[in-house]
Amino acid sequence: MKMKVTLKDIAEKAGVSKALVSMYLNHDPRARLTREKQNKIDELVAKMGYRPSHLARVLRQGRTKTIGMVLGGLNDPFFHHLAELVLKYSSEQNYQILIALTEWDPEKEKQALQLLLDRGVDAVILTADTMNDPEAFTQIIGDHPGILLRRIHPAYSSVTGNMRDIFHETISHFRSLGISEISLIEHDKQVQALFQEVAEKENFRIRIPEIRCRADDNASLGEFALNACRETEGLYIASCWVAKQFLQKLPEHPELHPKIVTNYNFPEDFIGDSSITGIIDNHFSDFVRLLTDTIIDLAEHPQKPVIKTMNFHFYSRQDFLATHPEAVGK
Repeated sequence: MKMKVTLKDIAEKAGVSKALVSMYLNHDPRARLTREKQNKIDELVAKMGYRPSHLARVLRQGRTKTIGMVLGGLNDPFFHHLAELVLKYSSEQNYQILIALTEWDPEKEKQALQLLLDRGVDAVILTADTMNDPEAFTQIIGDHPGILLRRIHPAYSSVTGNMRDIFHETISHFRSLGISEISLIEHDKQVQALFQEVAEKENFRIRIPEIRCRADDNASLGEFALNACRETEGLYIASCWVAKQFLQKLPEHPELHPKIVTNYNFPEDFIGDSSITGIIDNHFSDFVRLLTDTIIDLAEHPQKPVIKTMNFHFYSRQDFLATHPEAVGK
């Protein structure tokens, strides 16, 4: 059986100390070596097939360079693409992602968080069901850095958008269409409360149907939107994929003529539908990059929870399509 090549083997053949080789391979500026010695070490590493010990690096640095991510599932396009981009952006910084899927089960979410921490992750991204109590996670996560996605809580860092401003613009948009009352199709209680607060200040009426389904059950959420449309012409549908489900059902109900505001994350063929009158551009790729950069920074520089805010933008459908020709998809 072929023996594993060690740092000591490289050092002996290069004629330098093991410590000096280690510093050089870890780009330590204290590694003062001639160009000839550097080339020699590089040659030996390639020729002998040396691979650094992950465990040794963890013990030396005190970090695993691994981020844990708790997800309810990957069926919803938002969470699928979120995970895909977090994996991409983290790998660019030599970080790995451990993903735990929970089927939006509150107990499984707690178990998944504990499992990830037991595996030694440096920080955690939580995209838990919005019905779950963040306090339950606080008891588990302790002092580990964590970002709670889609909600703000004092024990966690957050990356969010300027939704208060966006909701003011949304209400102004509906008023410009002669609409004084809308239905809000949004699973997140915190977002519901914020929209309600803005609406009260604007003296604008909103209806919030009681939604009883999983956060990623877009078909059921589409049915909620359809029922809500019978009560109000205006709809704010937070998820553009719920909007898609709704629009697919709409031809069966020619008596309904909704005016919809929804969110845009990346190209989809229904964005150009005439029923969509307003679009909130969430700059999805930039949002996920900020999320990834923030969680890695927290992993490497532990600190008190931080809140980072991105500027999302509201567009009328016409303005959005004029400035985002690629958005309609294929």
